[in-house]
Amino acid sequence: MKIPKSIRQAIKDKLATEQRPLGAGVIADAVNNAQKYQRTPRQMSFILKKLAKEGEIKSVEISKNGINRHGNARVRCEYIAVGVDDTVAN
Repeated sequence: MKIPKSIRQAIKDKLATEQRPLGAGVIADAVNNAQKYQRTPRQMSFILKKLAKEGEIKSVEISKNGINRHGNARVRCEYIAVGVDDTVAN
């Protein structure tokens, strides 16, 4: 899935204005108010994970909440801009 440039830029703008990590729900609300594209927090989470994998934003693990049936750890993530220090979250 290709992420539209307007959504990508709106996410970066929101994260650039904040010093603390933000969850997918908060980012979805901010992007939905600024864009014509409406995304649910679950859809926004998918987009944020893809942007974090590409290196455009940074993922911060907030807490661990068990393991899935495949044995991989489940973690709760929030996201922050690349240039911001993430020690505030911990």
